[in-house]
Parts: sequence; structure tokens; C-alpha cells
Amino acid sequence: MKKSLFDMISSDLPPKFVSQVIDAAIWAYRDAYEAIISDNTIGDHQKGYLLPHMRRAKIETKVMEIALDCALNATVEKNVSNNTNYTLIRCGRFVLTISMTGRRNNFPANKCNFRKQYSEINQHIQQLQLFEIDSEPECESIYGIIIHGHNFSKQGELGFINIGFPDPTKLDKWVDIPLDLMDVKELQNKFEDTSGESGSIIQPKLKKCYLPFNQKKEVV
Repeated sequence: MKKSLFDMISSDLPPKFVSQVIDAAIWAYRDAYEAIISDNTIGDHQKGYLLPHMRRAKIETKVMEIALDCALNATVEKNVSNNTNYTLIRCGRFVLTISMTGRRNNFPANKCNFRKQYSEINQHIQQLQLFEIDSEPECESIYGIIIHGHNFSKQGELGFINIGFPDPTKLDKWVDIPLDLMDVKELQNKFEDTSGESGSIIQPKLKKCYLPFNQKKEVV
């Protein structure tokens, strides 16, 4: 199943998007750390409060810009309580949000209704895991979370950036080990290097989408 998800995410996400998101995350972790550490108006202990928020703001701003530049559907949505925002990206078969986690395979600590809502479309993944069937996911039928976290040895460095797929039956578990975006980038680079003639590059083709994502009403 992991290979199937890996192939699908590598095919649907534009190589430019994957590569630039990785670069943006590396930049955001370094820039946020340097900006806060050098600010003498903030106490040493208080700097720790601000750093995760600064990272999130920088990463999600950049990812939104990159997505729009890649002609993807990217929006800022509000949760059901209307008290916080989250970034939502739609591309081919995937609906993506972004979260920070403590470690590369951890599930986001904060439970959010919007994650529960979007996770319901992952029944397709669960079916593929339980039964050996030939099945083709449709447009926007898989929900993933771009997760990122710092290097424990160096606070100012990105430690990882992966994509995990929530289990629709267990709200704090993945259906499989999150995919490393670095590995996705490597596969896409190999595809570009070996595709086409006379050095031309063939980009993965996105499946056309005719039906909008069917959002269900959230329940608090």
C-alpha cells in the first residue's frame, strides 16, 4: 500500500511544488530561528513560545505561494469554531493540510474537527489495505497531511518534511508510515532524467477533475 500511495503522490504533485516546498521548509526553519534568537526584546524563555508559531506562519505562507504558482487550488479555511485558520491544498487525487509534529512519524498533537472531516475520504485507502482489489482513487479522494519538525540537534534546522495519511477509523493514527517528501523528489527527478527524448522533460499528468470535493458539515 505504501508503494501505491508513493506512486500516486509522486504522479499527482508537480515536481516544482515538491522541490520548492522542501526548500521553503528548510528556509523557514532557519529564518524563523535566526529572527527570534536575534530579537533582544524577547526573553530567552519566551522565545521558545514564539518559535513554533513563527515557523508555521512562514512555512504556510510560502507553501500557499508555491501552490498558487503551480496552478493548484490553495485556500485558507476556518475551522468549525471559527477561531483558527488552516491551509488547504487540492491537487489531483489529494486534499492536503499542513501541521507540525514532534517526530517524523508522529500524528499532530492537536485534535481538529477539520482533520476528522477530511479523514473520512480515506475509507478508500482502508479498503485497499483490507482487500486485494484493483481500485483507482478518484479526484480528491485521499486526504494527506504535510508534517514537518525541527532537527533535535539544531533548533534552527528542518529535521523532516513528510506526508502522512490519517486512518479514518482512528483519529490519531496513520494508515501507513508517512512518506518522506525527499524520497518523492528523488523519484520525480529520476523520472525527469529518464523520460522524453533529447533531454526533454515529461511532467506527470494530472487526472482531470470534474466533481468538486464533497465537504461534509463538521460536528463540534
